Amino acid sequence: MTESNAASEKSYLAYSRDDDIRRGSSSGGLFSMIAETVLSKGGLVCGAGFDRDFKVRHMFVSALADLPGLRGSKYVQSETGNSYKRIREELERGRLILFSGTPCQVDGLLACLGKEYENLYTQDILCHGVPSPAVWKEYLSMRSGGEPVKDVSFRDKTYGWHYFSMKIETDKRKYVRRLDEDTYLRLFLDDVILRPSCYACRHKNIHHKADFTLGDCWGKTDGLKDDDRGISLLFVNSDKGQKLIGELENDVLFYEIPFEDAVLKQKVMTESVPYNQDRELFFAMAEEMGIRKVLEKWYSPDPVSFLKTRKGYAKYVIARGLKKIRAKKSS
Repeated sequence: MTESNAASEKSYLAYSRDDDIRRGSSSGGLFSMIAETVLSKGGLVCGAGFDRDFKVRHMFVSALADLPGLRGSKYVQSETGNSYKRIREELERGRLILFSGTPCQVDGLLACLGKEYENLYTQDILCHGVPSPAVWKEYLSMRSGGEPVKDVSFRDKTYGWHYFSMKIETDKRKYVRRLDEDTYLRLFLDDVILRPSCYACRHKNIHHKADFTLGDCWGKTDGLKDDDRGISLLFVNSDKGQKLIGELENDVLFYEIPFEDAVLKQKVMTESVPYNQDRELFFAMAEEMGIRKVLEKWYSPDPVSFLKTRKGYAKYVIARGLKKIRAKKSS
């Protein structure tokens, strides 16, 4: 859809009845259930997955066996490559397509297509922001010890859904740390390593253009029991989307809630994250010291010497900012 149909908007708390899908998903497994329906009709699913080097890219899946590669959150900016072009070509051939991405990626696709297609479903997310791929690359190398990586999960449920974990596996090691222990997740949740545009996102709106919007149901779960295995917050934004959701009633447990109540559960739907002044400091230090050294020391348990370094760089950042202001005034 190109414009949100407010009269069609409905919201649900939901999770897949398939325990394996729910366990392998970031929250309740709704993306997988929607995607499976599209695949069962001979369609294609385009979403964010890992390539061989664990860079995040948009890729296409036509077989159910390949769908797990697109499952789960990836807290890195995804490269869309030529996916928009291929989607247009497939749509013109009449093939059913599901595109999953951030709100800005969905908006970009719809703008690129320039017209509505009945054989296109779009799904976006309640987006916190996207971190730098350069930081992710250095972090992954640091945690893997340079060994080939077998598996990565940004939302592992070893310690539950509420206290999700970063998990990185190689042949020789398995790293699992909770969101309050892992450096990368802390930097992400502290809003230190996001893209500059994420702090003033133009896509914060209660009326999304995607057919579906997915997020986590944090807080009160109303009519569903919170068993710490994941509950999705689902917004259905179009009549077409509602018809597809109707096909999932035997496979998904739904609990409809008022749209206004659903919006209140996730403020990232309407508000950009606040700019963290440490962002400029982090990247200024990374430019001088290298990203890995900053990652190793940023949340150091014995930070005295590092704090001195941070203070020194803070003065540098302030001086650089003042220099830019003076240059702008004199121009």
